Formats: sequence, structure tokens, C-alpha cells
Amino acid sequence: MNQPKAYAESNALQYRHVLDLIEEFAEEFNKMKGRIIDIGCGPGNVTKDILLPNVDKNAIIVGADICPAMVEYGEQHHRVKDRLSYLQLDIQAPELPEELVEQFDNAVSFYALNWCKNMKLTMENIYKLLRQGGKAIILMISHHMIFDIYLEQEKDPQFSAYMQDSINWAPPYHGYSNAEEMLRKDLNAVPFKIE
Repeated sequence: MNQPKAYAESNALQYRHVLDLIEEFAEEFNKMKGRIIDIGCGPGNVTKDILLPNVDKNAIIVGADICPAMVEYGEQHHRVKDRLSYLQLDIQAPELPEELVEQFDNAVSFYALNWCKNMKLTMENIYKLLRQGGKAIILMISHHMIFDIYLEQEKDPQFSAYMQDSINWAPPYHGYSNAEEMLRKDLNAVPFKIE
């Protein structure tokens, strides 16, 4: 998605789910201090409107996204002097920029990691971004029926031209009955401690 304004105007469901997550884990979010990275921040409205007010008042947040247009939009519309800035980052890159390694006390990601295909590398990179004792809170989709519909539409001659490679849109654990177990395995390989 490289239309940040349109994305920001249409992410109400994400917005609601992130509010629910922050409410459920309010104590953990309120304790977040130091430097925080929001991985896959998109246009930055969720980062500014929801995350920023719910972490320590002195915390510094960096919104990171793979899409240059999202980063630029975040910088132009949602930057907060001395508290919130944006940078481009591919969390699946084989090598992270050295200046980001072990620079964050906390990492969050809301509905972005389900786009990552190499979850083991993704989790390794999140772990590398964190300082010793750092924490991560991640909200992602493991399965949704819409992806099953996309796969069926790809087979239908009426839709197939528009739905090519729709499997690439599905989350990495989509269709697996043991998705939670698979994610835990990827997390433990890093070695994240799961709470």
C-alpha cells in the first residue's frame, strides 16, 4: 500500500483493535520507557494517536515502515518534536542498519508482521533491535477467512486476472491449525521469552 492518506482514512478497524490491545495490556504499555520502535507503522496515525499517549510521557517513539511514502507521510503529518519520528525499515532485511541494533527498549507492531513471509528472520531482527531486557508486544493475524476467499477467487476465471499470487497476501501461518505453536517455535528460536 503506497497511498498513506487513503490508508489513514480507512484503518478504523485496526485503530479499534489497537485500542483494545492497549486497554488489555495497559500496565505494560504505561511502563514503556526509553526508546520504542513501532514496526510497520504505516502512515503514523495509530502511532501518534494511540501509542504515544499510552506510554511513558518521556518515551521516544520511532515509527518504522518499509514503504517510503508511509514514512514521508508520517514525518509530514504525525511527527512530534523530540518524541516521535519516522524511518524506513524492512524488518525482513538480511542485515539491519547497524545504527538500529540494540537501540530500543521496546518494540511494538500492530497488524504489520502478518505480511512478513520469513517469520524466523523477522523475529530475529526484532530481537536485534532490542536492548538487553527489552520487550515486544505484537498484534498480528494468523488466519482470516478473507484469505481463503482470495484463494478461491484466484481459481475463478472471472477474478483470476486480479487475484494472481493471492497466497502472497496471506499471513505466514494462514491455514495451519497449529499457528500458535508455529509462532512460539519461531519466537523461542530467537530466544524471546514469552509471557
